[in-house]
Amino acid sequence: MISDRLKRALDYPYPAPKPPWIFSDHRVFTPGDPLFQKVFQDIGSQARHAVVAAGSNRAPDQLRRKFEPQDIVPVSMVTLRDVDTVYSAHFSAYGSVPATLTEAVGLSLRSAVLWLTDEQLERMNETEALGVNYRLGWIDRPALSRRFGLKSPRTGAYISLHGALTDDDGSAVPLAGFTVRGRKRQGLTQQEVQKLVSARLHPGSAMEDFIGMTIDNTDERNRRRDTLKKTAILPDDTFWP
Repeated sequence: MISDRLKRALDYPYPAPKPPWIFSDHRVFTPGDPLFQKVFQDIGSQARHAVVAAGSNRAPDQLRRKFEPQDIVPVSMVTLRDVDTVYSAHFSAYGSVPATLTEAVGLSLRSAVLWLTDEQLERMNETEALGVNYRLGWIDRPALSRRFGLKSPRTGAYISLHGALTDDDGSAVPLAGFTVRGRKRQGLTQQEVQKLVSARLHPGSAMEDFIGMTIDNTDERNRRRDTLKKTAILPDDTFWP
């Protein structure tokens, strides 16, 4: 039987309903839900920040870990041109290889957008290890959700400081499970990317042992990150500055 921590690592980026929906009381309310209108009215009129969810932040399971039951987070959809969601060249503390956005000329990514209050954005920043694993970038691209009546003059995203993980051909490794027009390479699941990095870092290691060491040993996790960064596509500060 798979352990809870192995499941958490391998399930990344976790199941997510197609937007629009509202996260409230640690539950998901879709437009077809009888309570949707009531929760919609609870959103309020305060200004919110539009932040792209390129990986697990679009998933209710992850939002439950990050926010309190009283938090209300509307989630809508956005199309991003010349952008793709790929794996970052580092590991999370819970063992997953997480995601980042990267420039990808000719591609068109459909992804979720979280509408966060000032307090919710501060909490999200705490969970993203700003300055260690990610930076929060903003582009002057207006975000709009007609469903929720929300507007933002700019759009944010968490960009990895470690660059994009590459495969044996030196190409960024895309995530499976996202709608990306123009993508010619197949996205990898978390299990597939774990096989890729374990073969590179510890050939012959059982996956549970490999992920367990990632979780349990911070020094080893950092050494693995530093090795992956040697062949990573380094982050470009002009992308999502």
